[in-house]
Amino acid sequence: MSHLNLTVELAEKSNFCNRYLELCSRYSESLLMDTTDLRQRYPRSLANSTKKIVDHKLVKSIFDSLGYHYKYFGGEKFYRVYLWKGTEYEVWFHLQLYKNSSFDGFLDPHVYIRYNGKYFAGGTFPCIFEYAGGVKPTKYMLRPAYTGEVLPELIKELIDLAFSYVREFEKLKEG
Repeated sequence: MSHLNLTVELAEKSNFCNRYLELCSRYSESLLMDTTDLRQRYPRSLANSTKKIVDHKLVKSIFDSLGYHYKYFGGEKFYRVYLWKGTEYEVWFHLQLYKNSSFDGFLDPHVYIRYNGKYFAGGTFPCIFEYAGGVKPTKYMLRPAYTGEVLPELIKELIDLAFSYVREFEKLKEG
């Protein structure tokens, strides 16, 4: 099975697209800008907040409070959270917080499954969404926006979504 086919299969089985779209609808100003109903349903979203850039101390404290081992890669400017490691497989959740770019205030979450040291499945959440039949993301669409207030909840939800993707992988390899 190809990397892309496996990525799509895992997304479909974990209901990834629907869950990620719903999550983004609560945290993405581009999806909420013209949608009064969503603003009322999710009052803590960025549509009702002032965008604030979050520092690394806060992100590290969130990962620490959730009990995850992580590493920050300064050159690429992302966090790698180690979700699971077996003898042959390992799973990483990457989180990039954009600063000083056209994506200021947005997150770019990724999930990667590696088998015997090689990439096996996964990718950025917007790309997984697109490959699994969702719409092709625009520049800001499907990248959750963050503020200090909602960041702990948002990170936890993104990691939960990554875990649901990984659970489908575990079922697939066992069956």
